[in-house]
Amino acid sequence: MELTPLKKKQINIDKLIPVISIGMVLAIWELFVIISKVPTYVLPRFSKVIVTLFENRELLVLHSKYTVSEALIGIVISIFIAITVALIMDQFKFAKKLLYPIIAISQTIPLMAIAPLFIIWFGFDMLPKVLVVILVCFFPMTINIMTGFEEIDQDKIDLFKVMKSSKFDLYRKLKIPSAIPYFFSGLKIATTYAILAALIGEFMGGKYGLGLYLEAARRSYSIESVFAIIIVVISITLILLGIIQLIERRVLKYKGEF
Repeated sequence: MELTPLKKKQINIDKLIPVISIGMVLAIWELFVIISKVPTYVLPRFSKVIVTLFENRELLVLHSKYTVSEALIGIVISIFIAITVALIMDQFKFAKKLLYPIIAISQTIPLMAIAPLFIIWFGFDMLPKVLVVILVCFFPMTINIMTGFEEIDQDKIDLFKVMKSSKFDLYRKLKIPSAIPYFFSGLKIATTYAILAALIGEFMGGKYGLGLYLEAARRSYSIESVFAIIIVVISITLILLGIIQLIERRVLKYKGEF
């Protein structure tokens, strides 16, 4: 259905609202620091943070590459684990009763407690950071995929059984397509966790990464650098979410054509 000019204008305005709101917050931040004369070591001006961001751009890019790599590797591995575990739990009810408590318990483990252990067990390279990412990412995806399977109308499943369709066809034509929106919801939640999990892993030690850089900035009381890193982390997360949303739209559009 073709959108009317008025509808297109409304959509464009809706897209601008978040940008305007963020701009207002940043302007208030700048004005508040100037008017209240807050010490720089407590809260720097936003303009000074941007200057620091520009001055340290090479270091930030270097450390960002490692953090993003750790997060993406962890997310990809988590996707395979989540899909596999969800299929097993959906296919075998005993497996669901057995695995679900273990999965739930894994989410109660404090990351600040388990991350140092991963460092001790696996060293200071990328592996322990990736493991921390996997630990926090696979759960929301697994649960969302399971929810997608469980929300399917039982009449549709019965229809496939009446038609004597194989398990493969049941999943390929009904269950997996129905679970796709739930999968992407879980993936978006997991992505917001992934960068934070990588940062926590980097806090514990390593050679590179935004978490390591953030800890160094904190210890040297470089508040401008701390805020610059926070802006970079937020930007990376928003970019990843935007890419996932774009892929989701393409996949759902493709799914709707069949």
